[in-house]
Amino acid sequence: MLDRLLQIVNYVANDYNTYVAHPRGFHFTLDHYDSKFTRNGAAIAASTGVANGAVGFIGEWASRTTIPAVLAASYSNAPICSGAATSDELSSREDFPRFFRTLPPDSASGRFLAQLCKLWKWDTVVLVASNEAYGLSLAATFQAQASQLGLDIARSYLIQTTWEDADYALLASEIRSSPTRIIVMLSETAYFLPLFRASLKAGFSTGWTWLGSDGLSELPGFILSSSMTAAESTRLNGLVICFPAEAAPGSTRFDSVAARWAADRGNDWLSSTPFALFTASCFEVMATAFMQLVDRFGYASVASRTSSASYADYLIDMDTVTGMVKFDEIGDRDGAYYVQNFVRGAFNNIYRSNANGTLTALSVPVFPDGTSTIPLSHPVFTVVIPDLNDPGILAITILTAIAIAILVATWSYLYYHRRARRVKHIGIHFTSLLCIGIIMTLVATFLLLGTPTRLMCAAQHWTLVLGMSLSMSSLFARSYRIYKVFDNRILAKSHSLNLKSMVLRMLVLPLAQLILLALQQVLDPLLPTPVYDVMTQTAQIFCAAAPTSNGIGNVLLYSAFGIDGLLLLMLAAVSWKIRLVHTTYNDTVFTAYAIHNLILTALIWFPLHVLLNLSTTASVYVQGSVTIYASCVLYFALLARHAIALPERTGNEGGQMIESTVNNGSAFAGSQNTHTGTTTGKVVTITGTFPTKPTTGLFTNWVNKDLLLHVSEGILTVFKSSSEKLGVAYVLRRCTLEPESPETPGCLVLTSPGSAPIMIQFPTSQELQRWLQHLSLAGAVFGDRSLSSGSSSGSGRLQSAVGRLRTMSTVAPRAVGLAVAVNRSGSMQSRPPILTQQRPVEIMEVDSNGPSSAHAVGSVSDL
Repeated sequence: MLDRLLQIVNYVANDYNTYVAHPRGFHFTLDHYDSKFTRNGAAIAASTGVANGAVGFIGEWASRTTIPAVLAASYSNAPICSGAATSDELSSREDFPRFFRTLPPDSASGRFLAQLCKLWKWDTVVLVASNEAYGLSLAATFQAQASQLGLDIARSYLIQTTWEDADYALLASEIRSSPTRIIVMLSETAYFLPLFRASLKAGFSTGWTWLGSDGLSELPGFILSSSMTAAESTRLNGLVICFPAEAAPGSTRFDSVAARWAADRGNDWLSSTPFALFTASCFEVMATAFMQLVDRFGYASVASRTSSASYADYLIDMDTVTGMVKFDEIGDRDGAYYVQNFVRGAFNNIYRSNANGTLTALSVPVFPDGTSTIPLSHPVFTVVIPDLNDPGILAITILTAIAIAILVATWSYLYYHRRARRVKHIGIHFTSLLCIGIIMTLVATFLLLGTPTRLMCAAQHWTLVLGMSLSMSSLFARSYRIYKVFDNRILAKSHSLNLKSMVLRMLVLPLAQLILLALQQVLDPLLPTPVYDVMTQTAQIFCAAAPTSNGIGNVLLYSAFGIDGLLLLMLAAVSWKIRLVHTTYNDTVFTAYAIHNLILTALIWFPLHVLLNLSTTASVYVQGSVTIYASCVLYFALLARHAIALPERTGNEGGQMIESTVNNGSAFAGSQNTHTGTTTGKVVTITGTFPTKPTTGLFTNWVNKDLLLHVSEGILTVFKSSSEKLGVAYVLRRCTLEPESPETPGCLVLTSPGSAPIMIQFPTSQELQRWLQHLSLAGAVFGDRSLSSGSSSGSGRLQSAVGRLRTMSTVAPRAVGLAVAVNRSGSMQSRPPILTQQRPVEIMEVDSNGPSSAHAVGSVSDL
């Protein structure tokens, strides 16, 4: 481009000599000095010209190099004119007394750029300028004019001359998050291209519009000499710059020179090369001034730069190749501007400014989006609404609807069989509230779909908070009642644990939440609030407090949620308390399973809710998935297993096994080894090998164990059949029995606080009845068969009565027939063993006073 400029300036100079200077007896010569486009080089070039006798200077290409050139030549009293330097700093006559220019300064360009933004109805922009004379002066003028016009500068940045690609990448990332899509670039092309490339890598779309100063006019030349790809060059289409009106069709001087250029060269370089005609115009003005000064002061004084010419003698208003030049008193030129559009590698004039502040259209503009419509300053946001068009949301919605339908059907089935023993056991009132709570929690997912309204914002939280509360309150009431019944016999018979009392207590916390939510709705309700993401140009509508909120609404809402958290902690505590309590239908096992899963669900849901709370779609995924999982856990643990077992079987199924195999082979591998010892016709001991397992584990297996019952002493010992380690001894007067139920035919459950209840499976109904009779004679008592939600009886406080059997170093007789006497103080006395099979063991009793009262009482079989 510089080569073109020099060709045009030389051509105009020769034309001027031929048609203007020569007829008057003058000839002017242009000498060229290379500044190497550096500040030091410009100063050296100017000093060299002064030394060689130059009477005047034209240049430099940019303000930052023009300033040192002017300073270097100032002592020579020679004028210097620029057709490219626009910095307002050069307008200072005190610092640059002999400088003038033939194009408008930055102050005029900055004003016009701000006026253009306002004319195109852009109300906010991002301002980027280079941190050097040209960029700084343009930025200062633009900001001053923008302030007067009410144009908001959302963000402003300064590009440092030492920046590298990483710095431009960081700047592009920051600009991308701005609230506007208009970038005003006040710099030379060398600073613009790295930022533009960085913006493409940062994901800038065609919705971004770049508006630049005349410093970007050399862009076509940079593209030809740079390594820009075709895709990058294409994305430059739509760039808009403001450039002083250089070519002046209709002007006598311009038209004549343009005609001769076209005849001689046959191209359009004359009017398409930035700053070439402005620079040539400097030659014409300066040459005309020197001819007048020679006429006034003589050739010698002018040539030696000793004339008394004033600064005003060089500011001649005249017709040049850029039209009529008129200077103000500080050597600046006012003029019109072109609005130019970069399309397919070249700039086209699309508008020309008028004196009255309007624009005259010259051609159809093309903006980055490919249209001729002036883009908006604000991004066009796409509202993202979670709906059924999303396959994932559709799947969650369908699963939620199915879950609700199954819950309604299951509740209806349970209500139909509400007089069945199993349904009475779980309590139809508690079950109804549990189902209502689960359904409300599931319905909350539907309320997240679509565009929220004020009513939906309230309903989203009300259904979720109260649904969880009702579900957990029902679960807690049932668990708490089991705990209290087994903890205290007298309390179990009181009215505080009857159905009405428990239902009322169960509704206390949901009622408190209802009050909190009602206050929140009255004092500080949640409102549909759009949230914009300028990075992705999307908008989402959330339910949030009003901008003027004092925060009381959030406090009330979080307090209501906090009650749910409190309920969850209470459930965890009570599930631990009843972990060793046996009930007919294993309620404690499945309740603990449900509670532990709810805690796990809460631990997973909370961080996901916090991390993904900025996406309405993600909120549906998280809440929908979590509520479906939690509902399934509660359903299968507390409802489905009872519904499947209805209608209940009646009668005794004898010795039918619950499971066909156990760890050691056949379920009744040792059942034929039953032995009864007698003393004077009275039953003393009864033995046998039967499958046993704890009743409080969810995934427990049947294991064959040797049972030895000392009827007269009231002690039952239990050992694993193939083990030589630990065994357990039960003091039967402190234990309760529960015979077979429809769910566990042929079995009995032995319960003793301090250890897990065990279930013993017998091969026949007759064998079960025989053991029940002898266990009862040994001191065991029959407890409630159901512990149902409709009754208040219980087994009372059970003292710890479990003996531990530990291995000793000596060999003792296998004590299958060992008789042990237990008095009321809990002490034990050894008696001679009945059987003599050798196994090394020792029996110890730990009574209710704790380990300190434990003492050895003799040798018995081990686990």
